[in-house]
Amino acid sequence: MTPPRDRDETGQFADGIDPETALDVFDARTDAARPLTAGDVADALGIARRTAHNKLTDLVDRGTLETRKVGAKGRGYWTPIPAGDEDGATNGPETAETLPADRRDADAPDDAHDAVTADDDLRDRARSILDAIDDEHGLAGSGREYFRRRDAVIHLYDHLRANEGDRITRSELLGTLGDGDDETASGYRGGPSSLWSNWVKGSGDKPNLLTALPGAEQLGNGYEFQREYIDDGGT
Repeated sequence: MTPPRDRDETGQFADGIDPETALDVFDARTDAARPLTAGDVADALGIARRTAHNKLTDLVDRGTLETRKVGAKGRGYWTPIPAGDEDGATNGPETAETLPADRRDADAPDDAHDAVTADDDLRDRARSILDAIDDEHGLAGSGREYFRRRDAVIHLYDHLRANEGDRITRSELLGTLGDGDDETASGYRGGPSSLWSNWVKGSGDKPNLLTALPGAEQLGNGYEFQREYIDDGGT
């Protein structure tokens, strides 16, 4: 049971709680499959919705929770339960850990696996950052439309990471999404240039979505990825 916590002068619980405290709200559900919102957690813990959102985002970054956008502004969070048989084997992608011993590559270097894991962690962190920006600023699109646009930005980010240390111009980046009004890869009927103008490019207090991602920086008229740019809270 969570020990009682001090309240501030407004009657709300004082911040300073660990993100894991938010998990108590998930554990208290009578329906373990029901997703929760930041508002649910805020109400249960007596904290501000923004504080609850920050705690939940931290848990998503760690892989403890999963999230997805619901409707135009809502977002649900849940504890992932991998599909599997009675022996606990999952139906997800096979990794070096889940493969049977006789199918593992004994010659595969550990650092190669670590690099793949680090890349996956960066990509997951980038998705969480974009979702948080969407919660804060309301990026255009919802449902499948939103995820197509988010995936297009992740594609640009992956291209930067694959060319670490090289300055990539805006036009070169957008060229990786197709030509002209190609909506398939960009998520916009106007093509990659519309994605850039309406989603990526910063405006007002909305940041540039590329430079908001770990290790990405704008240099002149181009962009570059360097792991040394990643702050201490990154991968």
